[in-house]
Amino acid sequence: AGARGRRTCLVSRPAAASPWCDWLPPLADPLLAALKLDAQRISSETFDRVVLRSADLKQQAICDSLSPCRVVRRDALRDALRQAARVTGRVQHREATIVDVDAAEESVTLRAENGAHCSGRVLIAADGGASIVVRKLLRGAVPSTITSYGAVQWSAPGTKKGKGKAHVELTVLLATNGPQGFGYVLDYSRGLIAGLVEAAEIAVVRTRLAELCARLKAHRILNCDAIAGENAMAARVLPRGAALEYETHVGKRTLVIGDAGGFVSALSQDGLYPSLEAARLAAQTVHEALDEPHEQDVLSRFDAAWRPVLADYLRIPGTDLKFLMPLVFTNQAVAEKMVRGFLYGENM
Repeated sequence: AGARGRRTCLVSRPAAASPWCDWLPPLADPLLAALKLDAQRISSETFDRVVLRSADLKQQAICDSLSPCRVVRRDALRDALRQAARVTGRVQHREATIVDVDAAEESVTLRAENGAHCSGRVLIAADGGASIVVRKLLRGAVPSTITSYGAVQWSAPGTKKGKGKAHVELTVLLATNGPQGFGYVLDYSRGLIAGLVEAAEIAVVRTRLAELCARLKAHRILNCDAIAGENAMAARVLPRGAALEYETHVGKRTLVIGDAGGFVSALSQDGLYPSLEAARLAAQTVHEALDEPHEQDVLSRFDAAWRPVLADYLRIPGTDLKFLMPLVFTNQAVAEKMVRGFLYGENM
């Protein structure tokens, strides 16, 4: 919005280092370029090799020569986005913990924990899974039947790589707890990342990840000396594929994106690419709305704008995963389709 010449206020929680590591598919590269973000500054590492493993670690399939995905730390991407906003010269940045929001006929007002407030004509909200904005301004838009997934991640220094072994590799453990549960190990220059995503409470997933790490170390898949303590694990609640279940992402003078809007892949844990794309579409919709006499009518177009672009990426691929799993380890073509669905949101 700032790049389009709109006076914009970016309100974010006080910055804190985040150990959470993700990967961005090549689909995100044009978005980074449009935002004038230096992809190399966000991350200089990519991977084009994925090892699929069965939950019992007895079977595997290797897929390489893939379109590279970029390894990204969320705090690095956050800082790069803030810097890109400042460069436009049209964006003010405030750090605040928002505790309330109110939409009037002509404006939306955010109220912070310290008593400060900020008002604007339109709000684009990406305030996380426990969204105050959704609770206050989109009441009833989110079905109570949506399944939330616990996502837990642990990082550790890895063993030093010898010459010629500096490649980055992602290992994915399929169907760890039902067809949509999965674990992963990302081996890159900073060390090792181990994660687990399952339809369970965070505390349960923490315990299961600690147990999984012990098994991975015993099988030499997780090559490190550190012990995966539950207190050292980062955690998030993921609304995987939930955007497809929302009745609307449009409230009074408000558009909802990010985890708040359920923009997370149902097959993987990727919420970065769909959130960036949803943000682009939301900014475009707001830009158009502010030039029209009936702004709310134009804002309502956002519901129709994001679906053709993101629905296929967000939904579970059009196949029964439960019956597909056994074929992954006996048919290379099926394994490659699984990986492409997982990384790029392609239909299987």
